[in-house]
Amino acid sequence: MTAHGETWEDNYSWMSKLNDKVAMRHMDVYMEQEEKYTEAAMADTERLQSKLQSEMASRMAFDLSSPPVRWGPWLYYRRVEEGQQFPVLCRRLASLNEEFVSHKSPFAGFDYIQERELSKS
Repeated sequence: MTAHGETWEDNYSWMSKLNDKVAMRHMDVYMEQEEKYTEAAMADTERLQSKLQSEMASRMAFDLSSPPVRWGPWLYYRRVEEGQQFPVLCRRLASLNEEFVSHKSPFAGFDYIQERELSKS
């Protein structure tokens, strides 16, 4: 790789080959190693992490919901159910009761998420 007259080797360029099955297997191994390293490096902070997580959860209002967005005859919105960390996607006809679109949070099992807005396709 060359920029501004300087040349260097990108040791992680193989990560951009998302269609290469061999590279993806290496990516899985690499990510597992990174996860183990992070767990080991952060092991002495587990009590603090747990305390912070509990404190943040205690301050979260569980009656949170997004304003409904009309899409045809439906109103779509997200809301956080009591005791849960992630929102569920719901919808209801403008004149009827709500109906779950997703009974299980699509984010369950992930340590980190970044939500995107719904869009018509």
